Parts: sequence; C-alpha cells; structure tokens
Amino acid sequence: MNARSVVSALLGSGLLVGCFALLAGPALGGTLPGVEMQLVATAADQLVHLTNSGVAGDDRMFIVRKRGIVQILDGGSIIATPFLDIDALVVNPSGGGDERGLLSIAFHPDYDSNGFFYVEYINNSSDTVIARYQVSGDPNVANAGSALIILGIDQPAGNHNGGQLHFGPDGYLYAAMGDGGGGCDSAGSGCNAQKTDSLLGSLLRIDVDGDDFPGDPNLNYAVPGDNPFVGNAAFEPEIWAYGLRNPWRFSFDRATGDLWLGDVGQSGGSRREEINVQAAGVGGQNYGWPVAEGSQCNPGTCALTNCPLPIPNCASLTFPFYEYTGGGTCAVTGGFVYRGSAIPGLVGRYIFSDYCSGDIIALDPGDAGDDPVIEDLGFELTSFGEDIDGELYAAVGDDIYMLVGDGVPTATPTDTAMPTETPVPASCPATPAGGCRTAEKGILKIKNDVDSSKDLFLWKWIKGAATTQTELGADPVAGSTSYAICLYDESSGAPSLSMEMQVHRAGDTCDGKPCFKALGGGPPDGKGWKYKDPDRGSQGVERMILKAGAAGKAKIVIKGKGSSLPLPVPFSGSMMLEQDTDVIVQLVSSDGGACFETTLSTPATKNEPAQFNDKL
Repeated sequence: MNARSVVSALLGSGLLVGCFALLAGPALGGTLPGVEMQLVATAADQLVHLTNSGVAGDDRMFIVRKRGIVQILDGGSIIATPFLDIDALVVNPSGGGDERGLLSIAFHPDYDSNGFFYVEYINNSSDTVIARYQVSGDPNVANAGSALIILGIDQPAGNHNGGQLHFGPDGYLYAAMGDGGGGCDSAGSGCNAQKTDSLLGSLLRIDVDGDDFPGDPNLNYAVPGDNPFVGNAAFEPEIWAYGLRNPWRFSFDRATGDLWLGDVGQSGGSRREEINVQAAGVGGQNYGWPVAEGSQCNPGTCALTNCPLPIPNCASLTFPFYEYTGGGTCAVTGGFVYRGSAIPGLVGRYIFSDYCSGDIIALDPGDAGDDPVIEDLGFELTSFGEDIDGELYAAVGDDIYMLVGDGVPTATPTDTAMPTETPVPASCPATPAGGCRTAEKGILKIKNDVDSSKDLFLWKWIKGAATTQTELGADPVAGSTSYAICLYDESSGAPSLSMEMQVHRAGDTCDGKPCFKALGGGPPDGKGWKYKDPDRGSQGVERMILKAGAAGKAKIVIKGKGSSLPLPVPFSGSMMLEQDTDVIVQLVSSDGGACFETTLSTPATKNEPAQFNDKL
C-alpha cells in the first residue's frame, strides 16, 4: 500500500464480509508493464464520457460533450457532423467547474437491430432527464426527433448529479444519481442519499423494454421484479443501491459481471475517495453517505438532523473496497477492470484515476494494498472509456488518449533514434525573464517530506495559448533544445531565484530510449513535447508535458519527485516560501524561444510545515 492510499484494515473487521468474500483470491502480483497514454485525437472541449456501441466489429467510439453533443471517433479521426446534437435541451454549463450538462450515453444491448440508445442530461430547468433516441438511416447520425423520455428526476441543486448510464450484463439499464448537492447532502430536504423514498444518492436499475406506467408519457420503463427493494413500501423500487454522494463513473467487469463504482468524497479532513464493488447481480447495499464517509462511520463531519430515523447502524453499511485521500488528490474518476489484449500484464486490474493528481492506478481486485501508479498523466482526467475490444481510452480536457504498452509506436510515428545534435543546457536568469506567456490557471505544490524520496514538486500552467509545437521549444527530440524550471521568491521585496531544475537531453536515456518524445507527431504538425524519466535523473524531474493549443487550450505540467530535487530555500520547520507574497514560476528553453510563467500572489491554500500549495 503506498502513501497516497488510506485503505483501512477492513478485511478483518467483518464490515465488508458481503463484498470482500466475493473478491477473495490471490493477488495478481508480478511486475507491471510500462504504460503510455497515446494521444489519439483532439476534440472540442468539455469531454465527459466515451463508450462503444456494443456491436461486434464496430470500432467506433462515441464521445460525449457536456454542452449537449455526441461525436464519433472513427479510425483516429473525429467525424465533424455530430452523431447527436441536443444542445437546445441541455443546460449550458457556466464554466469548467459546472457539473451539469449532457453526461453520458448508453447503447441498448440490441442496438444492432433496434438502433436505440439512451442519454442522461441536465435540462434547462436543471433537472435530470433520461431519454431514448434512435439512429437514423445514416449509422453516423442519430434521429434527433426520435426522443422518448424514460424518466425525469428533480434536482435540488446544480451539483452532485452523478449522471452515468450503463447497461448491465443482465440487460437492464443502471443509472447513477448523486445526492442532489450541497455540503453534507444538504440540498432540498437534506440527507437525500439516506431517504429511500427519493431516487437521489442511489444507483437505479430499470427495464427499458417494459412500461409499468402506460398512462404517463414521461415514465416509460418497468421495474425489474428482482430489484432488492421491490415490495418494500419504504423504498422506491427502482433503487438498486443507495447511500452515494456523487458517483462518478461505474462499469461492469466484462469477464465477471462485477460492478465497480467510484464515489467522490467531500472536501475536508475526513474526505475519502471511494471505490465500491458489487458482485454480479447482488444489490441492496447502503454505502452510508452522509452517515459515513468511506470507512469512517459517523465521523462527526455532517449533522444528521435531516436523516430519517433510526440512523443506520454502522454494521449495516457497506464500506468501500478501497479508499484514499491525501495531498494532490480531490475527486476519484472511476474506470474499468482491464480486459483488453494490448497490455497483458494489466489484465484483471481495475484502472482508475483522480481528477486532480492525474495519477492512473492499477488496483488488484485480490489485494487492495496493491495499487501502483502506472502512469502520471498530470492532467485532469474526466472519464475512461472502453472500446469494443476492451482497450481503454481517457478523456482529458479536449484530448482523447489510449492506454498502450510502453514502446508501442504512436499513431503518427516519430524518429526515436538518439539525437545527434549537441544539446545546449538551459539555465535560469538571476531575475525573472520578461515577456513570458501567462495562463488563466496555475498550480504550484512543493513538499519536503521527512522521507526525501517523497519530496514533491508539481507545477501546472493551464488554459494558456501556444498554438504550435515549436512555440514550446524548437525541438528537444531531434534538435538541441533543453529546458530549465525557475522559481523566484519575492518575500524579500525583490524576486530572487530560489529553485532551479534543469532538464538536459544530453545523455538522458530512459530504458535506452530518449526521454523526450514528440506528442502527437513531430514538427511542424505535432501537438507538443513530453519528457518522461521514471528514474528522475534530471534533478528529480519525472515528467514534463508541453501541449500546444489556441487560447485557453495549451497546457504545461511538470512533476518532480525524490531526494534529487533542489528544493528552494528558505525552508523552515513552519513554512517554505512566504505564503502572502509573489512566487513566480517560469519554464525557459535553451533556444530562447519558449518562456511560460505563473505568478502566485494570493495566500496559499495550505500553510503546513514544509509544504507550499497554491493555485490561481
């Protein structure tokens, strides 16, 4: 178990008997393969979901955008004409943090013959709608006029919508609903996730091929007779499981039928990001929210005055198979048990991520303590997707990546021979360089751990503009460009250089290959550059990603770890860097053509010993 996770000792507690006994088995063990995220395509923004049609031989991926549009990824290219455009029906998200919009798509198990698919969205009244549509005579275009409302759910607030649809192995449609919003599940009448006469905070299971409400045009489904609460007057019969806060992405293991679900935790000291598991066909779980946060039963974080009585006994709750918290994380992005063939060493592991850290984790279902980070993407990953063959994709901002084995050729092959030009070392000027590009957002995290192998430097330059690959550096792959990361502290009244990290290409090899690679192809048509050194030979720099894009689309992420980091001074027992004065971070290239900057001038969000954590 690594330092990121806080997996509780639940195996012997008796609290997970109903779940864990079904997962018991030998740990997968062995050495995990190297993994890369290969850029497949760049779409428009607000990507939230990717999936396949479920039809054998159909290699297309369907891409959901929050604004109300579904597009098709086919053969590495995105078809310009939308598969579905219901923008007029969907609430317009007010910004990147707005959780409303079109949230998912699911294809009927008989899609090949009936052409039915289902979407879940937040409408212009800010309420949830599940609707059925049908494909047109053109397989790449849906009939936008074929809508049939399946179910509508009132939402008391604009967040915690959940929003995913997925057909299970049993042929029924499962729908994940958040608690309705507000801190501690306070929106509306409150404690919605424990009110079993509400559909909020629940995982629903319905039969879209039946109709128990023939007189209601807005209710077009039946309740499966084997739903766990059918016949219990205290429960809405659609509920399959409840006690969820904001379930963000669930999936079914295509080999076992088990259901895996990520549930986002509440910010604060008791926050726990959850991975919950159900054995195939076994519902009825109460995951506890807001009575429990992860495995913490009634930690005192939330007042339970609006919860129905009696308050559930802790022993009656189902605690997560896996949970985590800690600096740099904020919200789990649930994923899939990998059942593809491209990366045999990952088969059977549950792949998921965290929105803030960008870490991609490969969890062993037989051992919750075996949770290695297999890729540090560094970006905000919103959703995983699975293609018809079981290979995994990820939506990251406006980009779509595919999970591939390390060393797999990119879609646009680039020269991976060792460079022949003599590299020119980059260095930081004594004072900040002028004229650097700035971005709308920036993040800086630095930590001096008692264990120096866990020292951390993380800088993100997000939502800026660098429209071409060469604006990020002339060519660090085949050319002579190198980089320096420079941190300036203004606590003394004038900016002084407090930290310098140099990323040299000279002699830098990673498993015998260049550490620098072109992102999405070489110049002039590529997307940028990336540097990956798991051994952190260049002053602790483990990963650097520089991605071009128009205004608001470019991004830079640099992450360093370990005892070779040249951490800045002063570094006292109470703080590092002054927390209320400017801290300037710049990335400069040796060719002089690239300079990027963020200035952090607000009080840091955390003033903890030996840490600095601030953002724009």
